[in-house]
Amino acid sequence: MVNAGFVLSQAFRTLREKRGTRELSGLYQTLETSCAAGRPLAEGMAQIPWDFCALEIHLVRAGEGSGRLEETLKSLADYYRRRQELVRRIQSALLYPIFLIHVAIFVCPLPMAFLDGWYEYIKTVCIELIVVYGAFAVGWGFTLLVRKVPGIASAWDQLRFLVPWYGAATKRFAVTRFATALGHLLDSGVSAPKALELAAETLGVPTWRRRVLDIIPRVQQGDRIVDSLDAAGFLPANASAIMLAGEEAGQLPEVLFDVAKMCEEEGSHYARIGCKVLSLIFLVTAIGAAFYMLVVNLFLRLLSGADQIGGD
Repeated sequence: MVNAGFVLSQAFRTLREKRGTRELSGLYQTLETSCAAGRPLAEGMAQIPWDFCALEIHLVRAGEGSGRLEETLKSLADYYRRRQELVRRIQSALLYPIFLIHVAIFVCPLPMAFLDGWYEYIKTVCIELIVVYGAFAVGWGFTLLVRKVPGIASAWDQLRFLVPWYGAATKRFAVTRFATALGHLLDSGVSAPKALELAAETLGVPTWRRRVLDIIPRVQQGDRIVDSLDAAGFLPANASAIMLAGEEAGQLPEVLFDVAKMCEEEGSHYARIGCKVLSLIFLVTAIGAAFYMLVVNLFLRLLSGADQIGGD
């Protein structure tokens, strides 16, 4: 709408009237009122921090200050489109292992339905579902808890990075988010120290976030961004080389987007391999468990029959 010549207040009013849901109507109304009063868009966004993070507000403020608001809004839309695509790729890669887990839960106890009745089968399936979902809830809660304790969070990051394929994929996806955010911030005119501070929030790895914050004074003293990031120690070697060439050529934002795309592809590759291995493990486990339960039940039946014959 801005590209088509709409005034910001008019654009938000149109969005509120034609596309505003109950959740978004209040947001559009706040931004419309703020812009109609002559205040910058970033100031209106800052009034509702529960809807807009610091990264978004600083991007828009830099775009307004440099007269490139349209380009900044497009960059912001592209940033979230790529993040959504990344989330969708990860979710797609996890669907098959999750499907196999449920197949194992429902298929493995099937021999019990024929040997011991459907009641025992349903009881066993319910117990397995409670155990699996309970373990998932405990694991998720543990992950959230350890992130709040710096020492434990650091040890946890090192531990999960050692997991084959999962660790490599996690690292690449974290660098993808960081490089994308940093590229958009620098391209919008945000200063390098502030861009690093905001981009660090997108890493999702507490240890790496602290390392980025620690190198900001070096950048303020005049060190190159890439040299400082190398000191943080989390960039892949090929990414560092590409970024160094881009910074020397004065095209660091564009190169950061290329690095983000490269790391995203590498992360997706590792994630696919890990999910295939995980799927194979689940499949073998499911077949083995079904066979084991069938043999055990038949053996118990034979022992029971032999005892009855011996008693007679």
